[in-house]
Amino acid sequence: MFGSVRFTFLMLVAAALTTVYQKEVQQLASIVFMDEKLLDEEIAANEFKPQPTTETVAIITAQQLAECNGRHANPCWLAVLGAVFDVSKCNKENGHGCCYKYLVGTEASVALVHGKIDGKYPKATDDDVLKLNSDDLLQLAKLMLFYEQEYAYKGKLIGRFYDAQGKLTDYHKKLLLLLAQAAKVKALSQQKEESLDQVVEPYAYIKSYDKCAAHDLKCLYQV
Repeated sequence: MFGSVRFTFLMLVAAALTTVYQKEVQQLASIVFMDEKLLDEEIAANEFKPQPTTETVAIITAQQLAECNGRHANPCWLAVLGAVFDVSKCNKENGHGCCYKYLVGTEASVALVHGKIDGKYPKATDDDVLKLNSDDLLQLAKLMLFYEQEYAYKGKLIGRFYDAQGKLTDYHKKLLLLLAQAAKVKALSQQKEESLDQVVEPYAYIKSYDKCAAHDLKCLYQV
């Protein structure tokens, strides 16, 4: 009996307080709702937020690259502008051995841009790309984009393009400058209205391997 009376009394008090403080109750409910909404949004944001990666890019020596020549069950690797790619799948696709058999295990930038992969081109280890003309440099940049899309990237080769820490060498930076200048000249000669960024899009490969290189190249567009 007393319990039911007490319950009724409490309900009346609650009703009275709700009437008197209706505005405050509504504001409180609104605050609680917003807090819950923000919490849900925060949870969702954290759930779908890209997780930072701890993956590091491998630093490869010339000796390590040379050993990946397809012999004795070794993979077939070759380097282009200091970026090492695994081209082993070429063996399986054509069924007649690696189509890069004269270049695997080497830095093959110059040989590739001239389309000489039959061993007749001067040494496949010739990686001095700065002696190439502007059209060849642009073609080489496009080749890099193709390799990025077609083959597995293995790491950076210590040599002309990257040092032992995987940083850009002065030689590589000079190459980026020449690429930017070549792209600008080509854009002007073609008299196109498209932006310079669109013209030099083939050099997007750098973004995948070295954020600093991408930033440097972006700055060089203004040269």
